[in-house]
Amino acid sequence: MDLKSSRVFASHVGDNISNQADEREDQSKRLIDVWAIGTVTLKPDRAKVNFIVSTSQGKETAADAKNSVSRRADYVIQTLHTHNVKEGDVISTSSLTRSDGLFHVVTEISVIFTDFTKCQNVCNFLVEKLDDSVHISQPHFFHGTQNLNTVRREACMQATRNAHQKASEIARFLRQSLGAPIVIREEETKEWDGPPAHQDTVNGHHSPLTFQQRLANAVFNVSTKVHASFEILSRDKGKEIKT
Repeated sequence: MDLKSSRVFASHVGDNISNQADEREDQSKRLIDVWAIGTVTLKPDRAKVNFIVSTSQGKETAADAKNSVSRRADYVIQTLHTHNVKEGDVISTSSLTRSDGLFHVVTEISVIFTDFTKCQNVCNFLVEKLDDSVHISQPHFFHGTQNLNTVRREACMQATRNAHQKASEIARFLRQSLGAPIVIREEETKEWDGPPAHQDTVNGHHSPLTFQQRLANAVFNVSTKVHASFEILSRDKGKEIKT
């Protein structure tokens, strides 16, 4: 009796699976699948520049080494204040070393600029006023984390809008009405920096990148591909749903 009951139960399960498969097959005939891509670019919004001040020659005392650097470092800080650079965007660190009985000091002033015109003006001014003992790095452009997350979301939303638009155009072409989305799935996301800027060569050596070339190289790109399935309805059924 138990064995017979098991056979009946197994038979019913098989019928259910068959029915579910038929239902999925029928439903697939009422769906429209599309893939779409959304691509967004973002220019950098920050630039980091390092001003490195060091002793040109070793000093016999640590105090002399510090004094020789502090005057030039203070001048850099004062110039930043004059150009209204926020104190929170300036970090200054100093290191003292001793070699062959002489003291050496290196002070590094790291500055974050959000105004690129101001960045150029400050760097140009200090290059003109200070000697070779002050090294000014080329600006390193980058993006704030919040802005990167925002542009990633924008790419996904753009891809979703493109998918909906594509599905709508296909439905109109087929004289059908587009129903609700059944599934929207992010397939892949690619991220890359701007294309390498063209570099002229002089005597077989690459010339330094210009300010604008560095800026172009730091452009952030994100591309997101989505797959979307929408229910597709006859126009009469679509009208009934709307009413």
